[in-house]
Amino acid sequence: MNNKYFYLITFFFILLTNSKHTYAVDLASTVPSDNAIQIAVNTGISLEWAGSVTANDGNIILKKSSDDSTVESFASKEMFLLTNMMTGNTSAILSVSSNLDEDTEYYILVDSAAFNGFDGISSKTTLNFKTVDNNNPSLTSSSPSDDASNVTVSSNIVLTFNEAVDVESGNIHIINTSTGIPIAIDVTGTLLSGSGTTEITINPSSDLEHDISYHVKIDSSAFDDAAGNSYTGISSTTALNFSTKPGEVFSETVKTLTKNQTVAATNSLNQSLNRIAGRMNYIRSTNNNSSNQNIRLAMNFDNELLAEMLNSLYAKAVKKQKVTEKWGIWSEGNISFGRIGQQDGNLGQDIHSDGVTFGIDKKINDEKTTGFAISKSWQETKIGSNEAKMDAAAISIMNYTSFKIEDKRFFEMVAGIGEMDIDLSRDVTSGKNKGKRKGNQLFGSFTYLLEPDVEIVGRNLNYYTRIDLGFTQLKAYTETGDGTAASYKKQNVKSASLSAGLNLGKLIETNKAIFEPSLKFELGKDKTINSLSEAYYINNPSEIHSNAIGDQSSGHLLLNLGLGAKFKNGLSINTSYEHYRGTKDNFNNSFSIYLRKPL
Repeated sequence: MNNKYFYLITFFFILLTNSKHTYAVDLASTVPSDNAIQIAVNTGISLEWAGSVTANDGNIILKKSSDDSTVESFASKEMFLLTNMMTGNTSAILSVSSNLDEDTEYYILVDSAAFNGFDGISSKTTLNFKTVDNNNPSLTSSSPSDDASNVTVSSNIVLTFNEAVDVESGNIHIINTSTGIPIAIDVTGTLLSGSGTTEITINPSSDLEHDISYHVKIDSSAFDDAAGNSYTGISSTTALNFSTKPGEVFSETVKTLTKNQTVAATNSLNQSLNRIAGRMNYIRSTNNNSSNQNIRLAMNFDNELLAEMLNSLYAKAVKKQKVTEKWGIWSEGNISFGRIGQQDGNLGQDIHSDGVTFGIDKKINDEKTTGFAISKSWQETKIGSNEAKMDAAAISIMNYTSFKIEDKRFFEMVAGIGEMDIDLSRDVTSGKNKGKRKGNQLFGSFTYLLEPDVEIVGRNLNYYTRIDLGFTQLKAYTETGDGTAASYKKQNVKSASLSAGLNLGKLIETNKAIFEPSLKFELGKDKTINSLSEAYYINNPSEIHSNAIGDQSSGHLLLNLGLGAKFKNGLSINTSYEHYRGTKDNFNNSFSIYLRKPL
């Protein structure tokens, strides 16, 4: 065979076998069209080819996009094909046997062999559509979640919807549940992001408040979906609410309450030591240790516990005196009012304290006197505008000794141990948090005293230098109350005081009595060394909060004015006023009426 005929026959064979691809018919239109939305769920399917096609063996298949599952399959040979006489186009109309799902994506595939002259559809993106969406968007989750607690105050609010939503108009309201004060956030503003997605983020312009309950409201016009369906919003106060975590345990109130416990510890020690100093000064001035009762009148009638204690111990003291004639029995009480001003991050404090001391002592010889005493004190402290309150009770046992080291010179020592019971309460959002704390005390005092020669008859004068040392260990304790209740670790308190002063008295003798006006003047330096105070919220024990209270130093001035009268029958009446003034805007006033009568 001639080669040119062979090539010619081969060319026509290739042309014939590939003619359907060369002259393939395309789709002219479809119902639904590609990427159509809001298609009715009872829609039919129609295909129109831009030319003539004939049915062959194959299928038209309707599938669901989410999982590629087959919804319905149509055999091409069973279809009725309609030919347009004007255009020559071929159409196929298909009826879906049941309604489609709302708001659902579908796609259509056509087998390549289903129609002669048509290559088919094999891609899920060539002919796809979405049914009508009549459903409003809904909130599927949020951060913080509903009823969440301990939410960080700097947290954003994130809303997650079941579908993408677009910002429209209106506000999101973050409302303080207790006060009703809202934070309004315009959805069209810069504080909101995420429009066109399923996640909307709200970033408030400032942090929320600590330990506050909030609820969120959303206007019904704020968001809609691509189909124009609006999110119904939130109008209820309980649909989306949360509470923020408490702030630092050591708020201004707690710092003050913690500091005041150290004040109560040092005050109880000072009261005990001052009572002993007063007793030893009385022994020196009278040159004897006769029994006396320095129990305050009129200033303490409302304190039933103190009155009962005084009466009981007085009776026992009298009975004891009859057995131990060589011992002197004494008692002394005090009542005082004071204030510590607002300073160094601490609130102002109003302080009221009572105290009573009972002792027994004996003059060993002209050079030495020794004794024992028990002291009880109560302190009530109101902090700020009643933000917090503290009631402290302390009891201590002391041994004291006075040495006459040479003429007119004395050395005095006091050593004591004690216990404290402290009741604490502070205001919180839902009421009060309360706690009980105990403490152990160890303390001592050392005094050097000089009685100079005085030429004027009837005058008593001495100068003294005194050092007081104290150590208090405050035990760990846990509050009861709401979510802000905290547990506090133990705290050690060290205190020291150095004082110098004088006692001056003048005897004025009359026919009926001997009067003694007196003056005590003292200057001193006080120092309190506080260890680190640590605490944690009960519902969050892993996060430790601390308050480093630095060393506290201050000076003080003490002035005591007194007037005593000793009558011929042995009865003594003493009245006194004492003013204590610290350099840190704190002061204390004491008023006294004393009775003394030898037993």
